Amino acid sequence: MDKTVFISVRNLVEFVMRSGDITSGYVSAKRMHEGTVVHQKIQKKRKAEAKLHGFIYMDEVPFKCGIKFRDFEFVLEGRADCVIERTGAVSIEEIKSTYKDPEAIKEGGEPVHLAQAMCYAFMYTLEHDINEAEVIVTYAHCETLLETTFSEIKTKDELKEFVTNLFEMYYEFAKMEYENYQIMSETARVLNFPYEKYRLSQRGFMAWVYKAVKENKKLFCQAPTGTGKTISTIFPGVKALGEGRIKKVFYLTAKTSTRIVAEEAFAKMENAGFRAHAITLTGKEKICFLPAPECNPHTCAYAKGHFDRVNDAIFDILQNETAINRKTVIKYAQKHTVCPHEFSFDISLFCDIIICDYNYVYDPKAYLRRFFDNDNKNPYLILNDEAHNLADRARDMFSAEIKRESFKAVKKTVSSKKSAFYKSAAKADSFLGELYNTHLSEEKFVKLNRVPEELADILTNFITNADKWLAANQTAPNFDEMLEVYFEVLDFLRAAENFSAGYVCLLSSRFGKNSRLKLKCADPSYLLSQTQKKVTASVYFSATMTPIDYFKNVLGGNEDDFCVYAPSPFNEENLRVFIDGTISTKYKDRPACYEKIAEDIYAFTRAKRGNYFVFFSSYEFLYSVAEIFNVKYPQVNTASQNKDMTEDERDGFLQKFGVLNEQTLIGFLVLGGVFSEGVDLAGDKLIGAVVAGVGLPLITKETDMIADYFGKTNGRGFEYAYMYPGMNKVLQAAGRVIRHETDIGALLLIDTRFLSGDYRKLFPPHWRHIKVTQGSAEVWRAAAQFWAEKGK
Repeated sequence: MDKTVFISVRNLVEFVMRSGDITSGYVSAKRMHEGTVVHQKIQKKRKAEAKLHGFIYMDEVPFKCGIKFRDFEFVLEGRADCVIERTGAVSIEEIKSTYKDPEAIKEGGEPVHLAQAMCYAFMYTLEHDINEAEVIVTYAHCETLLETTFSEIKTKDELKEFVTNLFEMYYEFAKMEYENYQIMSETARVLNFPYEKYRLSQRGFMAWVYKAVKENKKLFCQAPTGTGKTISTIFPGVKALGEGRIKKVFYLTAKTSTRIVAEEAFAKMENAGFRAHAITLTGKEKICFLPAPECNPHTCAYAKGHFDRVNDAIFDILQNETAINRKTVIKYAQKHTVCPHEFSFDISLFCDIIICDYNYVYDPKAYLRRFFDNDNKNPYLILNDEAHNLADRARDMFSAEIKRESFKAVKKTVSSKKSAFYKSAAKADSFLGELYNTHLSEEKFVKLNRVPEELADILTNFITNADKWLAANQTAPNFDEMLEVYFEVLDFLRAAENFSAGYVCLLSSRFGKNSRLKLKCADPSYLLSQTQKKVTASVYFSATMTPIDYFKNVLGGNEDDFCVYAPSPFNEENLRVFIDGTISTKYKDRPACYEKIAEDIYAFTRAKRGNYFVFFSSYEFLYSVAEIFNVKYPQVNTASQNKDMTEDERDGFLQKFGVLNEQTLIGFLVLGGVFSEGVDLAGDKLIGAVVAGVGLPLITKETDMIADYFGKTNGRGFEYAYMYPGMNKVLQAAGRVIRHETDIGALLLIDTRFLSGDYRKLFPPHWRHIKVTQGSAEVWRAAAQFWAEKGK
């Protein structure tokens, strides 16, 4: 890598010239759109003025030039809003939209805005070899279009001096980034695999990850427990970093536990000689110093003057730390008195590996705009851990709902019926009321074929008036509630724009006439693919991605993307799978078989003393069987999962199974819950599991709509909405049994459907030792025989 630094004008001036406080003052979410409109109107006006006077007018003028500073070549680039050429003179204008009163704009404008215009003017003087240029900053009011303009003539030397000072302020960061990159790339190139040997299929898995990066593809991989999924994805990513194929690795997870595993993998590579910067991003609520996040400089010392100190804090932490987690961020945030949440985002700009939740990449309300708010092909690798969770998470991210009661709340807050905000809320309220009268008089839930056309205009008008009210009432008692309604409507309008891309429109009424209109994302593939297009490669991996074509389809894959099944590294003979096909757990059949299920559980666990998990598809199912079991077998120790367990209660529950108990202990749990995945009880801490039922999601109108959608698009509605998601919950629960190479365990599946070909073909390839049993007596004999064969 030569000493060349590419940086945009905007990024440079905003980084080195920012100052002041973080504020939570209301900023219109329409501002970006309105700013574009204002720019276009002012540009159109300038074009007409230039034509009238015979001047040459240009807008959105691209500039790019290399500037030598000390031992670096800075390649500065950007687009100027307006360039007007006159005989022997030129004007470079930067346009900014604002809601401020003209008299409230300080003389000369904001330094950051002036700096942008100065940079463009300097590049123009270089390109055209002229001695001076007029630098103009114009503030145009979003509503009135009234202009406040500041201008001055700058010589080429003055402009050069100004830009040189910018590079002077940025130089230490550029030097640090360059030196860190050199160290990272060199140590990545020579890094050896940080374990003594590869596990079965691990080398092949890594080769597929590297191939995906090299060929700019997506990879979908089912990698069973024990494959070493985390290091198998991060290690080839690091090698690609060292070769310059990518600039960043994003490791996405759904749970804190998997984030910790990623941090441990990075630490393992560090111990093997790799040197880079990795950061784990933490949600605002979990890292804020205040009891409740409030970015107000009057109440938070860390928000006050944050931008005056944050660059020093960034330099300090990057000079002294490599593995940066919540604890590290807090340490340096306290040292420099900066907001830890905003601080962590700024640090990520200089990091090679970013570990975070899915929403920081995919959620339209929370994604990291500094990395993904463009249409370029960014040199990033996205690693999606536990990718079986992503489809449902994405559906939630992309769905939106408006509620009639929200508009009623606005009317209640804004007492004046003459207020435009009140009137727009009343109109939305009335419209949803009309929808109720038209469609819900007999039903509580209906599907609409489209979003009502007139609704978009009603909601857009509501947003316009809400903007004004929120800007003028930031200290109102109900401000937060009104802001929530505002974002609720904005989310709905965003979803409405994508309605044809895999959405269904659902109208419901749960409480009288308080109707709700929901845009449910049935198929997130298109919206996920829009992010995938912006990066070099994406890898989706999990122990349970069955069938893999299903995940490839719903997660945005293409026909030419890669799909891989990695074999299990464990001895297949160490897991015995039993199926009792005499019991139906279908909802209508359940009450009649609760006692039989209890008998199966007792027979299975009686074969060998130890710790067991038993999984059910719902709490109602769990409680019903647990009650019968505890009455029938009071001598057996049991523990049941509750709906509203706190984090401490969950930890306490797992601690019971983290030891080798003298007596058998059975945990009654819910499929898809916190204990059905991400729980690692190795050795004899968990020797068996029972799964009662095929895990079908609860039958709801929404899920039925998803089934209907896929039924029409690919003919597999039931499979996509119910069967495949349910079976993946079963496989996740079953995966709790064998965690390490020496583990031995048994699995009992209870349901007649497990004997059908449709379900058997979803069984993992390493489930080769399966025995079908007929009732509890045979379950006990078969389990006892298995343990005897194993010398247990």
